[in-house]
Amino acid sequence: MPPDESERIVAELFRSSYAFFVRLVMRRAGNLDRAEELVQDALVALYEELRRGGYVREPKAWLATVLYRMLAKEYHRRNREAELLDTIEALQGDARVEPADGACDGELEQLLDVLTPREREVLLLIADGLQNREIGERLGISPRTVEVYKARMMEKLHCRSLADAVRISLEWTRGSP
Repeated sequence: MPPDESERIVAELFRSSYAFFVRLVMRRAGNLDRAEELVQDALVALYEELRRGGYVREPKAWLATVLYRMLAKEYHRRNREAELLDTIEALQGDARVEPADGACDGELEQLLDVLTPREREVLLLIADGLQNREIGERLGISPRTVEVYKARMMEKLHCRSLADAVRISLEWTRGSP
């Protein structure tokens, strides 16, 4: 589609429906700034789709579909974050955080010495609540490579679960100067 036609379609949709979509998204997102950001992102996605020559028969319906997908991703991301925060709060509430193999303070350093610097970075980023994709982006590696580091790290630390690895990380960062 010619650039002028793509711009015209998106501009018309912006004029006629922007406020409607912001209100719609705000009811689900609960935040005006976030709702405006999502609607703007969806409009940009529509423009890019039209520029690529994608067939969009009903731009308003296409935009609504994209917004609902964005909201679903947002909802799942928030739930993952809430679950992780609950886990971290529960772990921090423990009187004593024990590593999976029962290592004590001096043994904790020895346990962590077996990790490579990259595995330690991955451990800290996991404890910060980042997903494999986000860790990969931050470290400049693929999500699959992050999974490999995570598996090796958990094996070296004798962790049975990711929660065990987070416990060790929290104990390690608490003891760090």
